[in-house]
Amino acid sequence: MYMFSRFSWFCTVCFGAFLGCLSSASAEMIEYTNGHADIGLGYTPLDGLFLHYHFGVGSAILDGIPATAANEELSPSEAYVRVADSTKVFVPSSVPFLSLNANDPAWILSQSNVSGQPFLGIAAEELLSTDFTLAGFRLTGFRGPVDGQFALFGQSGFTTNIFMQTNNGINPTQDFYNIGIGSHDHANFGFTKEGVYDLDIQGFASGPAGSFTDSGTFRFVVGSLTAVPEPSSLALLIAGSCTAVLSRRRLRSVV
Repeated sequence: MYMFSRFSWFCTVCFGAFLGCLSSASAEMIEYTNGHADIGLGYTPLDGLFLHYHFGVGSAILDGIPATAANEELSPSEAYVRVADSTKVFVPSSVPFLSLNANDPAWILSQSNVSGQPFLGIAAEELLSTDFTLAGFRLTGFRGPVDGQFALFGQSGFTTNIFMQTNNGINPTQDFYNIGIGSHDHANFGFTKEGVYDLDIQGFASGPAGSFTDSGTFRFVVGSLTAVPEPSSLALLIAGSCTAVLSRRRLRSVV
């Protein structure tokens, strides 16, 4: 009986820690809802290549407040993108790369600036041509709602360029977006179901400074759902008793 009571007490404590970690982890993620931001690459000789959000100061809205210099740059784990119902459209014809038929719904973050929505770009503006000659982003993993799909695509006139898509599996040699050093681009982020999408992105760059990668998970919350940590993340938080420190910048030198 005594051992059972001790076990029950231990389970109660662990469950309390679980709930505390859940609340803390949810609270720590900042919601990006409007204005300009980029998924960007930066580099310093000390830190190496680092993948991050770069929010427009005074433009991007974070937790309902314009971004400031203090939160201009955040790691992928520190924020998520709200893809609100204002982005919802019904496609006029089939869209094979999103597995959509005519009149199916889709949630699209446009490559053009739409008032009241996130205007999310892709950037290597912080990289110098003296350090690098090639840079880009690869999709290495994907988790989303049942039957939900994601695609990153660009439109120019009547031409659609598909950079990443999940309905044919994840292939980092095919699901990638190359970007010019020092440049800034925009593309459409498309989603097919309401829910939470986690995109595992690997940034890469090579040139005179060397060859580097950095990886992160970017979260998109589509519709009116609430962002919560993944079960695997919760388990790690509990195992670490909520004391784990996540490195904001991870250096990976590629041989």
